[in-house]
Amino acid sequence: MNASANPSKRSLPFTGALFGIFFIVVTLDSLYITDANYALLSQIRLYSTFLLGGLVLAFLLYIVFFSAPSKALLYYSCAHLLLILYGLLLSLTFGGADYFFDDPKLILYLLVSLGFGQAMASHFLSSLGPDRTRISILLPTYFYVSLIYLVLSGALLFGPLPYFSFDQLDQVDRNYSHATSALFGIASLYFLLASYDRSTASRLALTLVSFFCLYLSAMGGARGDFAIAVFLYAIILIRHRSVYSYILISGFVGLVIYILSDDEILHKVLIVERYLSIVESGDFGDRDVLVAQSLSLLGDRPACIIGGCGFNYFQYFYNYEYGLYPHNFIMELLITFGLLLALPLVFYILFGAWRLFTDPRADRFFFYFSMYVLLVALKSGSLIDFKSFPIILFLAFVPYFCRVAGSPGGLLAATTCPRS
Repeated sequence: MNASANPSKRSLPFTGALFGIFFIVVTLDSLYITDANYALLSQIRLYSTFLLGGLVLAFLLYIVFFSAPSKALLYYSCAHLLLILYGLLLSLTFGGADYFFDDPKLILYLLVSLGFGQAMASHFLSSLGPDRTRISILLPTYFYVSLIYLVLSGALLFGPLPYFSFDQLDQVDRNYSHATSALFGIASLYFLLASYDRSTASRLALTLVSFFCLYLSAMGGARGDFAIAVFLYAIILIRHRSVYSYILISGFVGLVIYILSDDEILHKVLIVERYLSIVESGDFGDRDVLVAQSLSLLGDRPACIIGGCGFNYFQYFYNYEYGLYPHNFIMELLITFGLLLALPLVFYILFGAWRLFTDPRADRFFFYFSMYVLLVALKSGSLIDFKSFPIILFLAFVPYFCRVAGSPGGLLAATTCPRS
């Protein structure tokens, strides 16, 4: 019997909710503003991560035994899993596995990243199908609840402009957060996209919310993460030229002029001072040094150029702690997998981004979310985190997803395996 004849098993249910759950867990660290936030949310995130690790295996069993398996999703999952296993094998060979033995949670991160990739791929496939499944309501709910929680917990203060009250975390003083800037940057893109094709009142409300989230991304203090949000925000405005676009642009320019003209407020806006520090000192946070060291490593180790040296080899080679990875996903792909895999991956990532941008069937949020993560990964991403690796693989598979979706008979006929 062909499973595609059974409408009830044509697509994976709850893909939007699944994607939403993974998104919430992998971004929960963005709310670590105060000690109290960290004490509560870090425990929730830790246990949720273990739970999601189990759900990854359960999800694989579900699509194999209880749902008509999508070949596209299975191919993606197999490719992701094989790349992880290949990277781990090379790590055992060249020494990078020491970091996994020292901190076994890194294996869990890879497993959860596999699950996040599966959730995003399955939801994307559903969005191309006849039901046109859209992003789960969990995302806007999560953004709104996060704002309310930060205000009630005293992490988001007003005086007169809203700002985050950052505390120490793990004995380290900090006054900015990459994760916080990233979450509200993504939220600003989501709400701006959601504002189109709405009534006038709804559009105005969502536009204001998106602008406020963009402002909070700036208050997060991470220069690159905020700049990437502004860049993608501008692309959306350019693609959807309207009176609201001009109002937003004017409002943004007016806010910048207001901040720059008031010395008291200017000194309270950390991100402005951090941008000025680049001009004054040329300080890029050692990222340029890490990229130069990555190139030097490839020159000293020709084996890495050809077939790769596995996860964490950069840190192993320079005797660095785990957190000092190359901070550039292209360099890390080259060191981890070598040119034989890295070059095709980079080509298909770019091709996939273009297909995602131009395919009218795709939910626009997939493109802007993927590009946000990808651009951030050029300056601070790691293959062993929750977002970078799955987004890299997702974009590389987008051309295939779009091709099978346009096959004769539609997406499901092209991707559904027969079951006897």
